[in-house]
Amino acid sequence: MGLFDKLFGRRASPEAEQAKAIIRKAWENSQKPQGAYKAATTGAQIRDRFFTVVEEVEAKLGGPAVGIASAEGVLMVHPKLEDELRKQPDADVLEVALTHCFITTDARRRLNESWPSQVARYRGKPNSDEMLREKSGLLAAYVVNNLDAAEMAESETSDEQDCIIRVEEAAVWYRVLDELAFRFIRGQRDIFMDFLQDDMALNLALLGSSPDLIDETLAARSREYAEYRQWVPAENAGAKGTLLWEAAKHVGEPIGLNMHPVFLLQFGTRVLEKLNGALVGDLLVGGETS
Repeated sequence: MGLFDKLFGRRASPEAEQAKAIIRKAWENSQKPQGAYKAATTGAQIRDRFFTVVEEVEAKLGGPAVGIASAEGVLMVHPKLEDELRKQPDADVLEVALTHCFITTDARRRLNESWPSQVARYRGKPNSDEMLREKSGLLAAYVVNNLDAAEMAESETSDEQDCIIRVEEAAVWYRVLDELAFRFIRGQRDIFMDFLQDDMALNLALLGSSPDLIDETLAARSREYAEYRQWVPAENAGAKGTLLWEAAKHVGEPIGLNMHPVFLLQFGTRVLEKLNGALVGDLLVGGETS
């Protein structure tokens, strides 16, 4: 019996075997970059598995098993769902999915408040491939939790619009972080960014974006954004042709704000503020930046 079966046991039902296959794939792929499409496909499979369990529990309850308290922005989970998730052969993955399939105001606040202490844990630790893998997962979580451009919309957005906006916003982050990785860990930049792309794609899929949307958008924007050398315009220069200005047009397009000057300016400002809070240099080099 292999390590995987020792951990999760043997089950004969097709549902259990499918669950084990998803976990096995994620287990094996986590140690090497797979590319955005494969990573997103894994995320989509996990999301489907998670909501299958949710629907089964809700059918028994005759009501919702999970929701978000609107006033506090806190994730509310019925105890019956928690019990059912723990019984599944892929319980570890599904319990993680429980928090990754929803982004709440409370979760974002707690993550951002704890972020400096999380970054500090890497101070003085050398960047092995395993360490870079861990850092990429952490940074991807920070990024995805801070994709909030949809909140700037002037009217309520649909789930489809939210998915598109998040992926467009993530593509901006990927471009900026790639430049920072080149600056701080040049020799290890390629492997780190490959891991980061996987982690971002996985998380975006867990939130509902399709693998095709994720893969195609990241590829197209990577080509386009490579042409923009400046993030913001120089003093007394126009914004046209700068990264954050041009990226804001893509982000704002699904909600009709791609030509709205206030949105275009505010988007860039917010990205820079959140990027500053990410402490990317400290995280990547494992110490305080000079």
